[in-house]
Amino acid sequence: MKPFYTIFGIRLASYGSLIALGIVVASLVYWYRKKEYPADKETIYYSIVYGMIGGFLGAKLLYLITDFNFVVDSLKNTKDLVSTLRDILAGGYVFYGGIIGGLVALYIYSKKYKINFLDMIDSMAPEVPLAHAFGRIGCFMAGCCYGLPCNSKFAVIFPKESVGLSGVKLFPVQLLSSLGNIIIFIILFIYSKKDRSRGKVSGLYIILYGIGRFLVEFLRYDDVRGHFLYFSTSQWISILLVPLGVILYKKGESLCKKTQE
Repeated sequence: MKPFYTIFGIRLASYGSLIALGIVVASLVYWYRKKEYPADKETIYYSIVYGMIGGFLGAKLLYLITDFNFVVDSLKNTKDLVSTLRDILAGGYVFYGGIIGGLVALYIYSKKYKINFLDMIDSMAPEVPLAHAFGRIGCFMAGCCYGLPCNSKFAVIFPKESVGLSGVKLFPVQLLSSLGNIIIFIILFIYSKKDRSRGKVSGLYIILYGIGRFLVEFLRYDDVRGHFLYFSTSQWISILLVPLGVILYKKGESLCKKTQE
């Protein structure tokens, strides 16, 4: 568990490096599966680029929203505005924001180039949890998004240089999340092998991830996620998205036809 490592004298962040690796691996898998969703190379390339840009912007924006009080306090008490802004922007990301931002960007791309939106997100859906699995390992290496204090044999103690809580036995919820994402990837990869009607694959992803994320949130202990009543921000988003995933899974094809009429 090292937040940073050095290669050829260059200091690199484990978190960012694993996110980058996850994107590369997921993009290669997406490229491999292109025969299942016929598309030209340019469409595949630009859909990845649009999804990445929208995903990063959305993930950062939702992080700033959920940690709004910290951002405001930091700006009020700062003596070096440039440095403070740099630290804020270099902070964390919220995955749900990435999903929403990525979908918005892909929708814009599909409309601009007259590509069926559901076809596009169905083709990309299996790779999303694969990339996310690498990102959660990055969280584990950095020490962020940590779990509840516990004394089980699975407990880990993060070093002082970690982003989050150190010196305390914590449940490695990041690794559990990574495993869950890998399982979802395998399910979607196999499920998408057969010809499915529009919305089935992406709808199934939203359902599986939404339920899993809602449950895993109970095992998290970091305090920058935002809470309302008894649930975290991500749990409320899960509550809203799972029913939408069910609708997409059951009626995606008919919804697509209505939008084209």
